[in-house]
Amino acid sequence: MERERRARTWYSLYALEVLLAEITGRPKSINSSDVTLSIDDFMFSKVGTASAPVQIDSFVSTIDSRRLWLDFLGADREAMQSMTGGVVPWRNFQSIGQSMPPAQFSYHLKLCTLSEKIAQSLYTGFQRQPWSETQDMIGELQGELRNWSQDLPDELNIQTQAASNTDPRAKLEVAMYQHSLEMILYRPMLCEVKIENQSERSKEFNRNCARACVHAAMSMFALMPDSPTAHEVYQLLPWWSLLHYVSQSCVVIILELCLDAQHFPHEIPQLVSYLRKGMAYLWCMTEGSGSAYKAWRIFRKLLTDVALKFDDLGIADIPEEAIPPPTWKKSDEDSLMEVSTVMPR
Repeated sequence: MERERRARTWYSLYALEVLLAEITGRPKSINSSDVTLSIDDFMFSKVGTASAPVQIDSFVSTIDSRRLWLDFLGADREAMQSMTGGVVPWRNFQSIGQSMPPAQFSYHLKLCTLSEKIAQSLYTGFQRQPWSETQDMIGELQGELRNWSQDLPDELNIQTQAASNTDPRAKLEVAMYQHSLEMILYRPMLCEVKIENQSERSKEFNRNCARACVHAAMSMFALMPDSPTAHEVYQLLPWWSLLHYVSQSCVVIILELCLDAQHFPHEIPQLVSYLRKGMAYLWCMTEGSGSAYKAWRIFRKLLTDVALKFDDLGIADIPEEAIPPPTWKKSDEDSLMEVSTVMPR
């Protein structure tokens, strides 16, 4: 039991470190190959066997956890629940606070190690190999991500509708992390790659990866319910994870529009509809988060600039102002203005 507890603590910190590196764009400071307890040997993959250790429910009472969640979510709030749509129906979130699926942690950790591989293979800055080898690496990593997805149990598969008495956010979090990694994996192909005498097969691979990157951003927003309100948004995921996923998806779609939607020339209205959804989520979070407010201001300016490239981008209904958080200071505004003046058009 002590070994289990220490292992969970260590890998929880490892997962946070990977998330922090993904958010900030800096290199990861921990390499899973240097960890003495391999994730492949991790006891969470052995649930149901005779050697399986005590699960997390032995450390935290599910009943107490659910009671605390429900007390928090229901405290002094009379907001109507208006969110609709999304892959996971909002009504399913009434079971928030129930236990997490036992396999959720290990499958999340597998994505963390895959994120580590992607960073080492594509973003270290030391690669000097031919572009064809980069394409081969992307293909291999794509295969690993596909195998991970095919191995998902029903309790974590967003596509299954089987009844479950576990917290519905487990499926949502796993699916959103998958789409986040897809964007990171295919991002190098999103900008036009110009190589002398490049084969048509290579060009087609680049185009398919670029489309996969944008499609991952669209799929991210498709997972999320429509018509968000601040009260409901903060129940989906921890705010820092949700802010990262929303911003990451907005960046990809805006970049595609900046490139004249060359990979989705006939689907611009659909791109804009997802972008409008992302802006709505950010707008809900601005009053409680300086980071969300800054992100919303930057994206709103970029949208104004991008709209000049199109006859009617359909963003007139996106508010031009958002409520700043009480902690927003003049120094924050000056810093934002400094960033805005150097943003490329």
